[in-house]
Amino acid sequence: MSDPAPIGIDHLTVNGMPPLDFAKLAADAGCQSVGLFANRLDINPLGFPEWSLVKDRALRRDLRLMLDDLGLTVALAEGCAIKSLHDVAVCRPIIDSFAELRADRLNLISFEPDLSRDFDQMARFAEIAAEAGMEVCVEFSARPGRPPLEPFMARIARTGMANLSALIDAMHFFGAGCDPEDLSPYAATQFTHLQLCDIRWDDVADYMEAALHERLAPGDGALPLAALMSALPSSIAVSMELPQISRDAASLSPLRRLRAAADRSRELLASRTAEI
Repeated sequence: MSDPAPIGIDHLTVNGMPPLDFAKLAADAGCQSVGLFANRLDINPLGFPEWSLVKDRALRRDLRLMLDDLGLTVALAEGCAIKSLHDVAVCRPIIDSFAELRADRLNLISFEPDLSRDFDQMARFAEIAAEAGMEVCVEFSARPGRPPLEPFMARIARTGMANLSALIDAMHFFGAGCDPEDLSPYAATQFTHLQLCDIRWDDVADYMEAALHERLAPGDGALPLAALMSALPSSIAVSMELPQISRDAASLSPLRRLRAAADRSRELLASRTAEI
């Protein structure tokens, strides 16, 4: 019998949960990787205590030991962003912390409205990450002011940085009005991470509220996830980003829902593999 397709869980799924608890949750849900924030976000709807992988060396040490013990990897390292009021060089402590944890890839998001500065900062960040021996993926976003898919991909290519690629978030991809066919002009190596979730658009009153707090497990919504996965390279890392704050606040543990979501995600992966 073949091993189950590898699947990960990203930190937004249980936003704010301390890293050791989150790693244990991922392993109990049958996952092989985690995506981690560098610090607990100020957006902390479930009221977890303060923690920081950057400031707490002992936490990094204990987490590395636990990840090895559980057979987990850090597939996605989060907490780096392009912002108007600072240079991306301020992210060096985050980059160094995740390099210590042997993270596969840094995720970079942007809140910079000036697209010229945004491009310069993206290239600079890739250079800093390369100095630390790390890969970077830039998250494609449906937020207002962000480039559509074609110019977004062109900007990544224009940097000329070999360690730079794209992350596709299922909600943002379809929320931006894209179709799986839109991915066909691009080389497989340009996409390195896929975040899985599902959505019923008629239930979404506030886009960012749904994105941050109320996504659905694969199969519970209306997104054509099988078509999206078929359009992406088989080598792409796949994780679940499934915050469901209303549901988690009403229970002691999100474990049951995440086990079920992991099983559905693996079914999607397995069906894609079978087609190939």
